Amino acid sequence: MKGSRKRRRTSYVNNGTNRRNTPKEQKEEEEEDVEAAAAAAEAAKGRSISELPFPILIDILSRVHLKSIFRCRCVCKTWLHLILSPEFAKLHLTRAPSSLLLQLSRYRLSQRKRNDVFLLDLEAADVRHRDAKFRFNPNLNSLNLRRCQLADSCNGFLCLADICSGNPLYILNPLTGDYITLPQVQKGFVLCESRFGFCPNTNQYKVVRFVHTVKAPRPDEWEIEIYTLGTASWRSTGFSQKSACPPRCDCLLNGSLHWVLYYGGGLESICSFHIGNETFQTLPIPPLFDLCVCGGHKRSIRGLNLGVFDGYLCICGYDSKTHYGIWVMKEYGVQESWSKLFVIEISVPARNVRLWWADYIPIKFLNDGGLLMLRNGETLVSYSFKERSFEMVRNRIPQFFEAVSHSPSFLSFKDIAMGENLKVLNVKPR
Repeated sequence: MKGSRKRRRTSYVNNGTNRRNTPKEQKEEEEEDVEAAAAAAEAAKGRSISELPFPILIDILSRVHLKSIFRCRCVCKTWLHLILSPEFAKLHLTRAPSSLLLQLSRYRLSQRKRNDVFLLDLEAADVRHRDAKFRFNPNLNSLNLRRCQLADSCNGFLCLADICSGNPLYILNPLTGDYITLPQVQKGFVLCESRFGFCPNTNQYKVVRFVHTVKAPRPDEWEIEIYTLGTASWRSTGFSQKSACPPRCDCLLNGSLHWVLYYGGGLESICSFHIGNETFQTLPIPPLFDLCVCGGHKRSIRGLNLGVFDGYLCICGYDSKTHYGIWVMKEYGVQESWSKLFVIEISVPARNVRLWWADYIPIKFLNDGGLLMLRNGETLVSYSFKERSFEMVRNRIPQFFEAVSHSPSFLSFKDIAMGENLKVLNVKPR
């Protein structure tokens, strides 16, 4: 029965031709499921699903929805050990849906407990439906999330940073409750930007932080420090390219962190840092940005953001006060491959959405042809190209939140890092 549902599940495509089933079609599918369940029950008389070989059980359970997996863990100890096995964790990660992890904004602490975490399934038939949301409280009181912010996510692990300084504090798997405390460096620094990534070539997980230290040669240079999970301490890789603003690494693509370089009063270029070989690379900006001059100087593009859309590096910004453009780099590293994907009219009518000079990040096309976007990093909105209008997404999640891209997993720290310096703790008493 589960397999038949999986095959019928509508997949996401960019052309927006998929649609939700009509009530009649849903009723027919439910009748088919009942018939399939009856046939399966008849065939399984006298036998138990637990009698199936472990590889088959793992394959079946790895296809089940996350809510159902949590229920399966309570069936028996055998299933619990199976779900916590490395084989299941690795297979489940390859099939885990792309999601957004949402946590109440640091500026809205009075509305609800900050420990509440929501997972929004971006591959659901309708992300605006409440069934696409999964709320769980991983009992993170021991970590005191009120002093933490979501810095980054990689393969189901979260990097939590200090809410004031941005200094990374913990790496946590919210599903299992396992976490490690990162070593702290006693040095003076003003500001810190943290990111977390994985290098498949070396099979290493690394925390990268950009630190503005008191020993920086210039006020516009940022020191890059790296901590490899399982090692004893941080190490410095030197100073990044000059930027008048702190590097805000908006995306991870092709194993590299990307951010925008601002210098000389405007946008200069895009800089990347490869997590594996720890080298820098400069990428060209869209040609149109070179034409944005005012009084002989390049002007700053308002609301500029980097991201990954449909597998391509994308850059978003205002062409004017009322037009928000989105470009994608079709061939990585080639300036001529920048292509304007679409332009959104910010002057269009909106329902419950404040539009002026907001930052927008495109997330995915919806099945009805609309576009799901993240506004100012804390509110989900949908844009209808047909009606040329915005609408706030309401599916019983907090209106203001911090969000990171997240693929839920059951990986253990023992599966991703080795070393005597790795001390794994758990938020739940054992």
